[in-house]
Amino acid sequence: MSSLILFLILLLNKTYYVREIKLEGLKSLAPSSVYEILPFKAGENVDEEKIRSAIKNLYSKGYFYDISVYYEEESKSLIFRFKEKPRVAEVEIKGAKKVKEKDVKEKIKIKSGNFIDYSAIAKDISTISEFYKEKGFPFADVSYEVKEIREGKAKVVYRIEEGDKLFVRKIYINGNKNISDEEIKKYLETKEKGFFSFITSSGRFDAEKLSTDADRIRAVYLENGYAEVKVSEPEFFITPDRKSIVVIFSVEEGEKYYIGNVDVDGDLLFEKEDLLSKLKTKSGELFKASNIRSDILYLTSLYSDYGYAFANVDPKTFVSQKERRIDITFTIEKGKIVYVDRINIKGNTKTRDKVIRREMRISEGDLYSESAVKFSQRRIYGLGFFDEVKINQDIKGEDRIDLNVEIKEGRTGSFSAGVGFSSVENFIATAQASIGNFLGYGQTVRFSFELGSRRQLYSLSFYDPYFLDTNWGFGAEVFNFEYRYVDFRKHSTGGELRLGYLIGEFTRFFWTYRYEYADITSIYGEKGFTIEKGSTSSITLSLIRDTRNHPFDPSTGTVITGSVEFAGGPFGGNYDFTKFSISHRRFYNPLWKFVFTFGGRLSFGFENHLRRLPYSERYFIGGIDTVRGYRYYGIGPERPALLNPLDPSSSTVSIHSGGNKMIIFNAELLFPLIEEAGIKWVFFFDAGQAYKEEEWMDLSKIKMGWGFGIRWFTPIAPFRFEWGFPINPAPGEDRMVFEFTIGTFF
Repeated sequence: MSSLILFLILLLNKTYYVREIKLEGLKSLAPSSVYEILPFKAGENVDEEKIRSAIKNLYSKGYFYDISVYYEEESKSLIFRFKEKPRVAEVEIKGAKKVKEKDVKEKIKIKSGNFIDYSAIAKDISTISEFYKEKGFPFADVSYEVKEIREGKAKVVYRIEEGDKLFVRKIYINGNKNISDEEIKKYLETKEKGFFSFITSSGRFDAEKLSTDADRIRAVYLENGYAEVKVSEPEFFITPDRKSIVVIFSVEEGEKYYIGNVDVDGDLLFEKEDLLSKLKTKSGELFKASNIRSDILYLTSLYSDYGYAFANVDPKTFVSQKERRIDITFTIEKGKIVYVDRINIKGNTKTRDKVIRREMRISEGDLYSESAVKFSQRRIYGLGFFDEVKINQDIKGEDRIDLNVEIKEGRTGSFSAGVGFSSVENFIATAQASIGNFLGYGQTVRFSFELGSRRQLYSLSFYDPYFLDTNWGFGAEVFNFEYRYVDFRKHSTGGELRLGYLIGEFTRFFWTYRYEYADITSIYGEKGFTIEKGSTSSITLSLIRDTRNHPFDPSTGTVITGSVEFAGGPFGGNYDFTKFSISHRRFYNPLWKFVFTFGGRLSFGFENHLRRLPYSERYFIGGIDTVRGYRYYGIGPERPALLNPLDPSSSTVSIHSGGNKMIIFNAELLFPLIEEAGIKWVFFFDAGQAYKEEEWMDLSKIKMGWGFGIRWFTPIAPFRFEWGFPINPAPGEDRMVFEFTIGTFF
């Protein structure tokens, strides 16, 4: 009878008053969890729509095999009867022998405590299969079984038949007459097994990657004028030993074509001659598909910068097989002018919205501009806080668009501590704590502690690039360090205050006040002797232009710095001097992931009363931060000094006295060694020298070094391991210097 009443409710859409809601059949699920899902509660009227909605919502949670609903007229009760799915008590992997079981378990989503979900199990099977393909097992077979071990509890078993791990033994290209096998294979994602395959994983067979390689071969030919090339789908055969695969591609090259007439028509906002002059596709040149794609991108980007976000460019071609010529007309449809409606920030779990929005160079209500969107994306990524930054469009109408800024937060905070051995120091203990995005406000807080046989350092710093939400930056630092150089020891205590102001997009002006007390002693003699001690109180004015695409691992852009420091006089302190410095560094990505960087520094200073520049402010070079291949601070002028300054008859030693001017040049080539781990090769060439007051910059005295090393970009800090070789060493200087450091790169 109750079933009939429910049927009539649903059929006639009759409304019934519900005095009580009863839940039957629940075993592990709390009744409160069900009540929260229902779109009504006791004391309300229900109809067909509400009951259907309730059943739909309950099924969508994945908790139940079956749900029945009854209405008791006499008690005015609505009764839900459930058949719960069992919960997962255990997940077991069987058959994982050539791939670690724990690696497989990390890929699956079904976990202990979950309700059995067959759609999730199907996804897990697909994920495991894909994982095995990545590991070189393309024919791995994955099945499952659900075993009920007790009432309401089940075990999920994934059974894997791994099969053999297959490598690509050989790739054959048939039909290629004008482009060699070697040239084509450079562009294929599928590679032949090589000597280092056990490290690089090259040569693994992956059917999906193989299916895209036909398009890659086609692209190679389209770049070389073969507009009618045909490439068959790849064939592959398993070798008799069932351990490797042979792949065959068949090519019909066709004839080589050249560009005929080039034209633009349609909705022209600019003079036709101006547009044609900017296109890469030129009459008489070899047909190249990449030039056409580039020209389409250029025209659509150009129009989008004037608000035409949906501009369409259609390259219409006319092929003359007789003359082997292709005429191209780029037809432009501008569409409607589009405005930005809303800008939504997504994925920022730590970073405040304002930190991201202040880097946007397009605002809500603005005319759409693709260049402004791309530049905004570059600025946000350039903060160094995010692993990934995307700005996607969400069309809201013919003339409105939303911008969704989707980010993936990176690691901006780190703590490390340890002890070890350094090439410069026999023993070193370190502790570093750094927060590059403090409390999500984009501020940087850093604490460092180092204790070694040659160095002791304590420092604490803070910097806010947009102090009080203005274009002014503010920073402060306190420090205490003692360092032993080649033949003297320096102990300094002090601090800095810094104000900066953003000028335009890439340039900042800084005003820095520094107070430092330095005590410099010789390392010679039983107790050494004091070379100099006193305080420096100075103001530095500097201008920095930074166009790098990333602050820590750039591949393009430049950093140009100019500064002047005034000490003494109205600022107090024991020293009275002026120092000038200019530096330039450029990063260039010539091809693939090679990054070439070069730059130089030129500095000079003078004591304002025509005396020597203070020892603590002189320029010392040599070592991993200046000219590699030479000992730390081992390059530059020297002067004689008494072992005992109180005894004129004591022996003399030669100590490095530093210079009042300095010139340095550095060049590096970096490229990935193990890309997934953030490890890169680096090859370098350095040159530099420091000069004393009495001499000018004699380039014949320049010291040069070259070498190689490894850079490791870790979440904690960048590591540098470098071997330097002097090109023109003096007698007694080392023929190789190995150094490693933890910290920022110069």
